[in-house]
Amino acid sequence: MASIFFRKKRATGLWWIKARSAQSRILVRSSLQTRDEAMAALMRRRIELELELRRPELAGLIIPAALLAELELAVPAAFEATGQNSDGGSLAPTAPVAPQPANSLKVADAIACYYRHCQEENSAGWLKNKISYLRAFFGSALVDSITGLKGKKKTRGHFKGESVGEISGVAIRDFLDGKEIGKKTKRHYREMFHDFFAVLTRYGLYTPTNMISPNPVSALPSYLEKSGARITFLNSAQISEQYEALTDRDSLNAAVRIMIGAGLRRSECLWLRKEDFAPDLTYMRVLYREDEDTDDANSLKTGQRPVTIVPALRDFLQVYLPTVSSDWIVPSPRGVRWHKDNFSKALRHANRTAGLSWTCNEYRHTYATDRAREGWSLFRISKEMGNSQAIAERYYAAFIAPEWLQPASHSMEAPLPPVEKIAGHANSGGQSS
Repeated sequence: MASIFFRKKRATGLWWIKARSAQSRILVRSSLQTRDEAMAALMRRRIELELELRRPELAGLIIPAALLAELELAVPAAFEATGQNSDGGSLAPTAPVAPQPANSLKVADAIACYYRHCQEENSAGWLKNKISYLRAFFGSALVDSITGLKGKKKTRGHFKGESVGEISGVAIRDFLDGKEIGKKTKRHYREMFHDFFAVLTRYGLYTPTNMISPNPVSALPSYLEKSGARITFLNSAQISEQYEALTDRDSLNAAVRIMIGAGLRRSECLWLRKEDFAPDLTYMRVLYREDEDTDDANSLKTGQRPVTIVPALRDFLQVYLPTVSSDWIVPSPRGVRWHKDNFSKALRHANRTAGLSWTCNEYRHTYATDRAREGWSLFRISKEMGNSQAIAERYYAAFIAPEWLQPASHSMEAPLPPVEKIAGHANSGGQSS
């Protein structure tokens, strides 16, 4: 779309136009060199039509010459003779334009652009994941030569094309269908590829060929789990059995108790430090922070938040915290921060030894269902867990007692700890042990 406006200057004035360029989509403001409003409106309409004709799906169409002649779409003789309009301006007629090859950008240049963008926008952890996805699709040799990094494993890659235009939704789906990975991982790949094309489009390096679905990844399945809202969680007897299985594993036991008692995600639990707990242990803080030992930073899925410490967890922390010599609340055997994969491996081994198979997701579901039974509203549960209320309602609505059975006091819940209290700790990483 284009728009026109009148700009005055020294008692005279001209009509100007504002529109986006056909290729780079840069916003252009320029004079139409006329004071005639009617002529400016006609020129605006002409420019809109010219821009429309250069859309990718229209620019390359070939219309039979006989039909052009029948529709009288040949260039008017008046234009051929003078090259000017009746007002003497330089408004030229539409001339045949040879279609330029769309999306001929080299894959290597596209990867380089996307990598530079992600370096600025993503944490080290997310950047590492995206690079591993790029290696699997394009091959480690190409990706590593661009990023200057080296992966642990050499991969040949799935895609063999040379230009971005050859990367279609079908090619990406064939790649994902050929990998022995779960739906959750496929969804992560899908999100990365969608972001890849979105970034290239914003930089003007990729031209959508389908105006209805500009991003080719939009055609792929969502890869969402089809289990509906079915969840698994621990009852009181199973919680006791889980704690008993980790009695001699202080660090693992503390992590599981925090996930069950506070609803934290695995990564949020592993990044907790002593200063994250209020002195009276009424609440804890989930914060952004850095690990100076590994030069890594946590990447919170839903941002910083305070989390109420329920009485059962508070009783445990009062005994446990004084025994921790590391600044990390859940230290590894070496006294440093657990790597998430190493933590899960150790927890899985300890549980298998005891004949258990619980996971961190089930601990989180246990927290939510317990709070719902206690009368917490879905709004409060979602805030404490760092979820949207829609997600909380999807999974936990059935555990909330009907309104007509709830005492009136439940409508006046204790307020959450003020977020301002955690502002001063937003970037405090402390000294790594």
